[in-house]
Amino acid sequence: MQSSNIDGLFLNAVSHLVEVSEGDLRKAITFLQSATRLNAGKEITEQVVTEIAGVIPKETIEGVLAACQSGSFEKLEIVVKRF
Repeated sequence: MQSSNIDGLFLNAVSHLVEVSEGDLRKAITFLQSATRLNAGKEITEQVVTEIAGVIPKETIEGVLAACQSGSFEKLEIVVKRF
């Protein structure tokens, strides 16, 4: 992925925006408008898009699943508290 910046929007953020909006242009525009308002002129990154869209990061899901598979409540508690 390129990390070029076009008017405060990273190209990897655009790709992620398409992914989280599932190709729905209206949803993508809404996410982008929200990100712009909440970021107050700062750059919009993939992380910002993820937060605005309410998407749980893949790393978080993988961490919770691994902790559940370990069978250890303590490991699960540590993973959950980290996020």
